Amino acid sequence: MSLASVAWTIFVSAVIMAAAWFFSQIVDRAIRRGARYAKIRPAVINSLTRGITVLALIVGFFVVLTYVGLTSVVTLITGLGIVGLAISLALQATLSNMIAGISLLLDRTIRLDDVIEISGIKGQVTKIGIRSTWIKTENNDLVIIPNSTITTTPLKNHSLSARLYKEVEGDANVESPA
Repeated sequence: MSLASVAWTIFVSAVIMAAAWFFSQIVDRAIRRGARYAKIRPAVINSLTRGITVLALIVGFFVVLTYVGLTSVVTLITGLGIVGLAISLALQATLSNMIAGISLLLDRTIRLDDVIEISGIKGQVTKIGIRSTWIKTENNDLVIIPNSTITTTPLKNHSLSARLYKEVEGDANVESPA
């Protein structure tokens, strides 16, 4: 293999990776623009765009491997399927918490500063993350609860009724056009 062909292979590989990154940035901007109109929380947007960037770079890397001749497309797809299955089984609990976290962020069942009670623990919500929710109890203890527990266990939100009352009362005060 000549030096020129090695240089050309490296150049094409770099172009493929740059194209994958550029594509992910275009999708990132489109998602962020759309999310402003949909009023989606920044934490959800950041997780989604980060995941898309990683996915685009992984796809770009595998395209480079195919271009270089280290693997065929069929072998690549088969390998990705097996790796995906292994990862999903290994990370089942973590993925369950992440999906529950996204659900909590989108559902808005609980919000920051809400006073909630779950499994005998009562306190104020201080952080809602992708994997877990942090609750500060009356004793100033910090309790970290996995999001999958919050979505599958009965939850009492002491702040929700007051918030819903304010929203309904605010709608009632709006005059309807005649």
